[in-house]
Amino acid sequence: MCTTGTGDPQPLLNFFIKPDSEYCRSWPPDNKDFRRRYRWPEPFHDLENKGLNRASTVLDVLSAVCNFKEYGQFTAVSLTLPPDGRVIITIAQNGINMEVIHFIHELWASLTNLFSLHHNTQWPPHAEKMSPMERQEARDQTKHILFVVHRHGFRRAAHTFDKGWEECTSFMKFWESTTSGDTKLRNIIRRAFKLMAAIRNIIHNSDLDRISDIRLNVLVEFMHELYASSEALFRERITLNKWIDEFQTVNKDGISFAHFLKECLSVHSYGMRLCHFARSCGNRHILHERTLYVKTLRCEAINLQHLFDVDLDSYGYTLFDNMQRILGQWQKWYSGYPERIAKWTEKLEKTGIIHPELMLLSHHHQQATLPPRLFHGEYGCETRTLPLEYFGTSKPPCYGCAMTFRAYRKKANGKKWTSQFFVQEQTIHLKVCAPWALPSFGDEASDNHIRYHLFDQLLVDYAKFHAY
Repeated sequence: MCTTGTGDPQPLLNFFIKPDSEYCRSWPPDNKDFRRRYRWPEPFHDLENKGLNRASTVLDVLSAVCNFKEYGQFTAVSLTLPPDGRVIITIAQNGINMEVIHFIHELWASLTNLFSLHHNTQWPPHAEKMSPMERQEARDQTKHILFVVHRHGFRRAAHTFDKGWEECTSFMKFWESTTSGDTKLRNIIRRAFKLMAAIRNIIHNSDLDRISDIRLNVLVEFMHELYASSEALFRERITLNKWIDEFQTVNKDGISFAHFLKECLSVHSYGMRLCHFARSCGNRHILHERTLYVKTLRCEAINLQHLFDVDLDSYGYTLFDNMQRILGQWQKWYSGYPERIAKWTEKLEKTGIIHPELMLLSHHHQQATLPPRLFHGEYGCETRTLPLEYFGTSKPPCYGCAMTFRAYRKKANGKKWTSQFFVQEQTIHLKVCAPWALPSFGDEASDNHIRYHLFDQLLVDYAKFHAY
């Protein structure tokens, strides 16, 4: 299909697909819209069918809790289980913070302790036969896991709490002066606000690294209660949004009340899911008697100057020809595109950060394909063992990254030294995060193969998008 010699997928993603992806409702187009005439090349993966669901849950959560910046940080995580008794967590971020390494070590130690308390050293597990003392130790360890996650989450959200607390307080004063809503709902809102105020007070008046057990227990109990209140408020969100809209008619600065609740809900949910993971006997191969190593990868910045020197008209006409081949006559499509592209190229930066999930993919591919003479034994956080097939991501990958994983899986078919790697794709907004950069996979043959499959897939998807 690449008839013009323009085989680099990066200009397609950065100059053509990115602007259109901003305005589309669903990207790529929903499969059902083409079921009669066109075959969707490969369906997005089903975690349940591939047996990846258990690992995917904890890896996505780990990626989310490893973010140490409130905004603009993205994280990807892989888990490798070499046969020598190690467990290697590889973290790729667009801004590595050394605190993340200490956080992962503390969190993982707590998870393994909770697993041991529930399953002891015997197999099969005997959690139902735990003594009262063991049960209390397990409860204390669960609270500690929740606290470790909360402490990190609140550090990240502290700026938001400080910045928006005055507006939140103003909203409560405004709302208390109204008579809207029934008594039950009003009491839930009051309770949620008081809980957030109490949590904020603990954060600001405690050394979170030396917090006492009493204040730790209080904080965790507050979070349990706030979670329950937030669930009730979510069910009444139409009424709550109406009150917030009324408030914003007299206060144009906005309101952070909903943002606070969302932060608290997500932090608590992450902690509960990690505790569930640690209590599950099905994770024995991950948590039992393995030594943890943490490896960090800083996402590389790639010079994209060469993208501005290619013949974009050639790319445009390649798309145009492809649309004619697949969809029939589309003579009007290219009118106006040169002007749109010229405006977009003025705004696009000339360097791009490789997204963390692609950094992981490139890293593990190169580790697995490194010639034995260049690999001096497995040790520490280095290994030739392939990671689990699922890579956790703090947010669903953008369209370009999802398609790159798909192209890689096509290359990996039949190759003993590669694997079918997956990332979360359950989203209706797979847009392009530009400037988008493609990493090198260490050898020209792999790079060309992945570029070829990616380029062809983009042509097909883009034609379908315009048909939609």
